[in-house]
Amino acid sequence: MPQLLSAIPVLAARDVAANTAFWVNVMGFTLTFSVDGFAGVARDDIKLYIGQVDDQRIADNTQAWLIAADIDALFEELSVVLSTDYEDASQPAMTAITDRPWGREFAVRDQAGNCVHIVAGPGE
Repeated sequence: MPQLLSAIPVLAARDVAANTAFWVNVMGFTLTFSVDGFAGVARDDIKLYIGQVDDQRIADNTQAWLIAADIDALFEELSVVLSTDYEDASQPAMTAITDRPWGREFAVRDQAGNCVHIVAGPGE
């Protein structure tokens, strides 16, 4: 029987190279490929694609959810390189960790304006 095994979120960016650099240099991902207007990055078991868009409103309204083990350690790692002033939309930033109905999470706004939620893994 066929089985779906994983999904790869696609983040929107007007400048794919700049947003890819953010995910590599700030978020600790590795570049897996880059072609005209499209790139892939990976960290541990997470893959993300970054696709070219012409309209900034697309990136500003794109969201993804990632599940992470030891969300507190990841938050601490990223707090060294990311602003926690999420209200200042002129730069990448992250929120504080909060409790949600689906679990503990924090959100990261990337270089392009995408909102990526990072959710605690099972049992955390």
